[in-house]
Amino acid sequence: MENNITVMALAGLLHDVGKVGQRAFVDEKHLSGATLGIADYLCPKNEFGGRSHKHVLYTNEFCELIKNNLPPGINRSELVNLAAYHHRPTDEFQAIISRADRLSAAFDRDAYQAVDSAASFRKTQLIPITGTVSFTEEAVFPGNELLEPRALSADRIFPTMNDGAKEKTTDYRKLWDGLIQTIRDFKIPDGLRFTNSLSSLFERYLWAVPSATNVMVPDISLFDHLKATAAIAACLCAAESQTAPFIFAAGDFGGIQKYIFSIKRGSGKMAKALRGRSFKVNAFSDSTAYMILAELGLPSTNLVLSAGGRFYLLLPNNEKTIRALKKQRESIHEWIIEKTNGELKFSLDWLEVSAEDNQSEPGIKNFPKIKDLIDQKLADSGMRGLTPLATNGKWNTAVWLRPGYSGSSEELCRSCQSNPAVSAAQDEKLCKTCLEDRELGRLAVKSNYMVNFRDRSGKFHLPIASFDVLQELTEAERAADLIVDFRGENVAVYDKPIITSFKNNYVPVDDSGDVLEFSEIAEKASGKKYLAYLKADVDNLGFIFSRGLASGGHNNPD
Repeated sequence: MENNITVMALAGLLHDVGKVGQRAFVDEKHLSGATLGIADYLCPKNEFGGRSHKHVLYTNEFCELIKNNLPPGINRSELVNLAAYHHRPTDEFQAIISRADRLSAAFDRDAYQAVDSAASFRKTQLIPITGTVSFTEEAVFPGNELLEPRALSADRIFPTMNDGAKEKTTDYRKLWDGLIQTIRDFKIPDGLRFTNSLSSLFERYLWAVPSATNVMVPDISLFDHLKATAAIAACLCAAESQTAPFIFAAGDFGGIQKYIFSIKRGSGKMAKALRGRSFKVNAFSDSTAYMILAELGLPSTNLVLSAGGRFYLLLPNNEKTIRALKKQRESIHEWIIEKTNGELKFSLDWLEVSAEDNQSEPGIKNFPKIKDLIDQKLADSGMRGLTPLATNGKWNTAVWLRPGYSGSSEELCRSCQSNPAVSAAQDEKLCKTCLEDRELGRLAVKSNYMVNFRDRSGKFHLPIASFDVLQELTEAERAADLIVDFRGENVAVYDKPIITSFKNNYVPVDDSGDVLEFSEIAEKASGKKYLAYLKADVDNLGFIFSRGLASGGHNNPD
């Protein structure tokens, strides 16, 4: 089953990649004879008897060009057919990709209308989503700033002025060639890890490529559409219920601010301690989400969102999923009590979701409603607290009472003042956890990667995983379940399961590369030798995005 899930997710990722090829070439001369020979089988007929949806020809071509670099356990011919036949499916598995494509497209496009446009689809560019925010019933049309269809880099994340709607054939050709060449460098034998790496590669190349060009507001990227299709296809393949094939799960770590800032002043190396705890809290959320997916044999495509200590997962509705969620919730609650004395909170809840809306429940396309429902369940779960604290509806007082410290106050950790100090240095009486926080804070600012393990192989331990932070990758990381690239700059690592997740871990350093202390930073001031900080806040930002993007901005002005 796990191999089937991987194949379906891969097919979902690949099914519309042909849109890049179709926009890269002005005719079909670059297609092979083998692809042209099955064109009538792949492409539906339009109202005039000609072929429509010609991007599937390029999807077939793309898959044929990279199929020899797929993991050995993948049925290559089957995968090519799954991806290419999604507009004319011939078996039940191809039909799943077709259904996932439709669900993903409706999920993307229900808010705005398709339009008939004489403009070339090779000219249409992705519109920054912030350009469509509105609080009126009047339609909002973005200005002249658009995103260029180019690979992601630090200097390309901002929109540019419209250049007169020139065809972007050259840009698409670079994306097409770059994708093919990079995948041909892949040497990842495991299907799930290959899928994770491919998803990250697609994000790099397709983040600014519009998924649909025949819509009034093309603000959905091709990567987002492919990712959603892959997630939905994997769920449809593994679901035991076709009536409600999805589980939408969400996890939330609470008490974060108190946990981070509970470090006592005067305990030494405060900057490192704060960085370490802040990094660790973020790792709690990300690693929990990734490891739940890994246990279920699902790729990173099924992580919908992870930010601010909260994550959302799209999972198949089956007994294995429910068992895994219950097991992980209990494990994390036990870890929180044991390692943090209950300072942190964690809620994990889920709900069944149908493919289509029905009278009582929203379908998968109605994401805002589904999110509201799961957020309410999370809030209810948070009120019930950690599961080990109660048994059969009664308080488990033995767990409530944590082991006390019987030694002298001088032997307590100077930082948390909860655990016995273990460090030998007299000026650094810290416990094991606080020493670890400072070590992590020291390493994180010099690291480019976070290496995740489902077992205890990593140096830093989490509730259901462990991790290392490294400047460079070595042969040992082949055993990792997932590697997170913080910078997105090392594009030459194609033999390990790597994804990109940008992390802000910059700190000022001296000429030798050592991190500057606060006093040293203050000395560099041109005025008073003090530190200063700037805090900026956008009022009602959550409201702006939750309501402003659902305004009349997507409506046809006519």
